[in-house]
Amino acid sequence: NDIKYTESIESLANELNHQLPNRDEINVRQAITNVNEAWKAKRIVEKEDGERRARWLEDICREIARETGQDADKTYKAMIKCALSKGMFKRLKAILKSEWSALDYIEIPNDKWYLDRELNELYEFDNGIFVAHSNFVEDLFEEYGSIKVLPKCAVVVDVEKSGD
Repeated sequence: NDIKYTESIESLANELNHQLPNRDEINVRQAITNVNEAWKAKRIVEKEDGERRARWLEDICREIARETGQDADKTYKAMIKCALSKGMFKRLKAILKSEWSALDYIEIPNDKWYLDRELNELYEFDNGIFVAHSNFVEDLFEEYGSIKVLPKCAVVVDVEKSGD
């Protein structure tokens, strides 16, 4: 029962200088324990990541200051300001972005003509779009070629079309 790790797992372990345990000697409970420990270690690294990044940025600023002759503190403050702005805009974008959801149904009208009494406009459903017709004399409407969204208050009507 010689169970082997995949090539990608072995490659990753070699890259990280990690000794993989013998798969025949490990049981499910031990595997779950190992995964939980790895997850906890990952969380610690994520928490410390901000401090490490700040130190890394300081080192970069000092190096830039040495090469260009500029003030390291001024460069560091500009980099921090840029990073904070990026973070702020990322959070704002997440807040202001409308919630996306998959399309679960499409309503296709069964009738051809609809009337919006508030705007006094007639809507003709033609090939998947609504074309608006404006009222110009009593019960006479004229098409003016505007494609519109059907208002919620529109009601189905019977229409007699004339050539004039």
